[in-house]
Amino acid sequence: MEIDSMKMLINNHLDTLKEDFLKELDKVCHSYSDGIQTTISSLSDQEKEMEHCENEVKNMKKYATNLQTFHGIRTIQPKVIDNEMRLQTIIENKCLKNINIQLELDYKIHEILTSVRKFGSILIKEIPSHYTNISSKKNQQAQISVPKVMQSINNISVEFKHTLNTKCKWPTGCLINRKGAFLLTDYAPNEKLVYLNAKFKTEYTIKLSTPYSSFDLSCLDENTVAVTTGHSSDLKQRTGISIIDLTKEKLLSLLIYPVIHTESHMMVSQ
Repeated sequence: MEIDSMKMLINNHLDTLKEDFLKELDKVCHSYSDGIQTTISSLSDQEKEMEHCENEVKNMKKYATNLQTFHGIRTIQPKVIDNEMRLQTIIENKCLKNINIQLELDYKIHEILTSVRKFGSILIKEIPSHYTNISSKKNQQAQISVPKVMQSINNISVEFKHTLNTKCKWPTGCLINRKGAFLLTDYAPNEKLVYLNAKFKTEYTIKLSTPYSSFDLSCLDENTVAVTTGHSSDLKQRTGISIIDLTKEKLLSLLIYPVIHTESHMMVSQ
């Protein structure tokens, strides 16, 4: 978690600052300790010399004559003066001052406890989900069925794309299936069903002259079409609608006068 990670970084940083401070404190203590030990050693030597001089003075007063005492004091006097000067030098060099080591925390450390009131801020950012971009089927149909701008039929223009070589003398029916293929019916006198692929080439032709004719057509599914016979003056030809299997390229059955096909129903009239 990011909070725990940040807390660990802060603790590690404070530990580093503590270690650096202790190292600096140890260095300062050693520095002053060495100076104090030097001063103490010097004062100890002077103390011994002064004690020696004092014992000589006592012995002279006790055992020597006045003349011997006079000469002895003149001999001791330079030593006393030298010790006095050395002591004065120690005082002037501030070697006899008391050393008091204190800790003064950086004010920025205190600011962490006073100025920093919270760990962070919580921000909420809303991002649109692509799963919520839903439009109803009804609205889509309305958008498709109703154009934004109504266009006059007078403004509609056509563009020439391709010429089909159907080899039909009297083409009366035409449709395009889902594969992009063209199916055409040729009426009298050469009744037939012509199948052109999406590249406009004739793949096969189904003859419908006997005993049926061909006028118009409609797709029932990918492999089946319905072909109306139209009106025939020949009594031998049966009138109605032919059901043709495109995969087998042959007639399956005949229905009587169906004229409209919608998905799974045919409406029949006569």
